Amino acid sequence: MPWSVKAQELLREQYAAVGAASVAALTETINALEGIANRNADAKLLLDQFQQRKEMSEKYVEAYGHYCWPVGALNDLKLAPFHLLATEGSVHTDKDHIWHMDTLASLCQQDEEPLLATPYQVVDVTDPESCESGIQW
Repeated sequence: MPWSVKAQELLREQYAAVGAASVAALTETINALEGIANRNADAKLLLDQFQQRKEMSEKYVEAYGHYCWPVGALNDLKLAPFHLLATEGSVHTDKDHIWHMDTLASLCQQDEEPLLATPYQVVDVTDPESCESGIQW
């Protein structure tokens, strides 16, 4: 089930509350620090730190927002599968993750409503360049 259907209450009451509270509190803190930052080097350092924290809080709000939208009808659902459990006569526990992702992408192309191919990237955790590429992605 998509988050937008099964967890609207969780998103609204937990994630949204944390995001809103952190952005509001950090905004007030930044306003107070801006008043003294020109006169105090320590306050300037704190101001920089709290501005970074506010940016992270805003990114947090943006991130969970991608997973929540109003669902009033079947056409509002969007499903992005990442694992094919079974098909007629077969359980696919012997297949690797890439097989699952590629097979599901192929199925999603057949019916783009409500199915969406889940984007993915393979990362070799023993290769620093591959790790950096995954982080940037």
